[in-house]
Amino acid sequence: MFAAAFLQLALALTVMGDSWGPAYSLGPTASAIIESTVTFNPGTPPANPKDALFLWPGISNATSGLIQSGADQLADQNAYCGATDDQWCVMASYFGVVDGTTTQLNGAATPVDANTPFTIHYKLQDDQITWDQTVTLNGEVISTLQSSDGPLISGGWGTGTECQSDCTGTTSAQTYSNITIVLQDADMSFSNTLGKGEGVEASELVTADNGKTWTIESITIPAMVEGQAVTSESEAILASTGAVPSSTVVPSGSTARSSFPTPGSGSLPSGQGQSPGKPGRRPSRRAPGLKKEVNIKGRRVTRIMP
Repeated sequence: MFAAAFLQLALALTVMGDSWGPAYSLGPTASAIIESTVTFNPGTPPANPKDALFLWPGISNATSGLIQSGADQLADQNAYCGATDDQWCVMASYFGVVDGTTTQLNGAATPVDANTPFTIHYKLQDDQITWDQTVTLNGEVISTLQSSDGPLISGGWGTGTECQSDCTGTTSAQTYSNITIVLQDADMSFSNTLGKGEGVEASELVTADNGKTWTIESITIPAMVEGQAVTSESEAILASTGAVPSSTVVPSGSTARSSFPTPGSGSLPSGQGQSPGKPGRRPSRRAPGLKKEVNIKGRRVTRIMP
C-alpha cells in the first residue's frame, strides 16, 4: 500500500522541482514508536548554497505531525541562524497542525561546523501526549521543542535528504550513528519493514529485548547524484510506513519543510493541541499552479503539500 502512496508523493515532488536523496526507513511498526535517539553528522555543507536543503531523521505516522530535528542550509545562512556558508543551521523542528493550521514550529537555531556530530533525542512523555525534542552538541543542549501527538501507533522512522526549489544538493555523505528506536510493545516483525535507497549503507538492525528496543550502529547516506530524479528512489526507499500524502494547504505566512514520513491526514489526533514554539522559518516547495511567495529574511512562503 505504501509503495503506491510513496510513488504518488514522489511524482508530485518531481513536478514541483524538488528532489530527494537516498533514504533509510523503518515502518510501519505493529506497535507504536515512543522514543528515538541518534547521533547525526550531516557532513560538509555544499559550496555556493541556494534555498533550501534540509537533512533530518524523522518520526511520524499516518495521522501525526512530523518530528524532524536536523541540519539546514539556505542561501543566506547568516540571516537564517547567524552561521557562515561553511556551517549548518541546526534546530529541533515539527511540521503539523497547530490550532487548526498546518505550520512548521522550530526550536532555537544554532550554527554548527561542518562534519560535527550532534545528538537528537525524541521522547514521548509520561502524559502519553507530549513529545520532547532535544538536540545536544558536546553535551550541551542547543535546541528543544515540544509537540502533542501521543504514541506514534503504526509509526515509521526514516532519514530525509530534502532539496527544495533551487537548492544545492548534498556533496558529502551523511552519517547517523548509535541509533536507538523504542517501541511501546515488542514487535519482532519491525525489522521486516526496513527499506534502503540506492547507495545507502547500514549496520544490522538488532534487538536485545525481543523487539521492544531496536538499535543500529550506523547508517551512511551518500551524496546526492546530480540530476537524480525523486522517482528513481520511490520504490527503493522505505518499506511501508503507513503515511500517505496530504492535501493540506499551508496558509501564506507559515513556513515548512516536509517529509518522510509525511503527515497523512493533515490533522493531529482529536483533542491534541500543540505546545507553543517558534514559528517556522524554512522556505517550502511550491505546488503546480500556486504562486510561490518568498521573503528570504522572514522565510515566508505559500505552500500546498502533495
